Amino acid sequence: MKAISIIVPVYNVEPYLRQCIDSILAQAFTNFELILVDDGSPDGCPAICDEYAEKDSRVRVIHKENGGVSSARNAGMAVAKGKYFLFCDSDDYVSPQWCEKLFRQIEETPNAWVCCDLERVTESESFMFKDSCSLSVATTYYQIYLMGLSAYAVNKIYDAKIIKDHSISFYEASHISEDVDFNLKYLQCCDCCIFVPQKLYAYVQRQGSIMHKYEPDWFAMHLRPSYDRIEFIGKENLQAYCDIWLYQFLNLFSNTFDERNPASWFKKIAYNQRMLSSKEFQFCLRHASGKNENPIVLRILKTRCYLLYWLFGKAVSIRNKK
Repeated sequence: MKAISIIVPVYNVEPYLRQCIDSILAQAFTNFELILVDDGSPDGCPAICDEYAEKDSRVRVIHKENGGVSSARNAGMAVAKGKYFLFCDSDDYVSPQWCEKLFRQIEETPNAWVCCDLERVTESESFMFKDSCSLSVATTYYQIYLMGLSAYAVNKIYDAKIIKDHSISFYEASHISEDVDFNLKYLQCCDCCIFVPQKLYAYVQRQGSIMHKYEPDWFAMHLRPSYDRIEFIGKENLQAYCDIWLYQFLNLFSNTFDERNPASWFKKIAYNQRMLSSKEFQFCLRHASGKNENPIVLRILKTRCYLLYWLFGKAVSIRNKK
């Protein structure tokens, strides 16, 4: 059995794929298998994957019909033989210590949810990893959430036995927050959270990625992950957590009225009314302190009438222009 299975979904990333694979094969820790899942990529990626498999016995390739990143990760897990799983996106790259640091930590603290730091870079940047002697620390999910590191799958290491015993998989019907769902299901099986305070992963933010595309249903896509996290937040942090999300939800109301949304004004109003009436938004509204919001806005929101909220916003906007 290999110590680690590294699973990389591959789709339409020909200019970046070699950098990703080379960074993985350059790991200081060598007891791993690399599973490249060609998710029906229409470019030269399938040939590149096969080329690496011919050159390095640690590389395995799966060719499948396109089903999305979650489908590809699930396909990789289904054939993986490692004791632990790591995930890497095919247009990112990793530190030479990525495997070793995470492997050593999970071996020291079995049944822990082990998370490392990462660096967010643009495609025009090149991040130079630095080794560090900083000690890992026991922490909480909420603290990792506040650092902006909780949602990713690529900066965690997962025990394959836990995943298989509890039938944990990525939710294939969604194209955002599937990592959040996977992590929360896995976290239910863990005893603690451990943070490895080293940037071991370069998360490349590209203009063509889904995070840079407009999504009219962006609000609804955030309701479930915001709500599902609550059981891991802790009662002592609930109010502060809801303050964070109330602020984000109010901004998401504006997203519905983005000029790229082809829906009519009436449909946009109706959509935001559904969001305002949702159990997730109402839970957030009840438990937030509201200290960062206009008291009048809070009173209007509690009427559950989005049109009234919209009219108030318009009135404020007109007044400010005078």
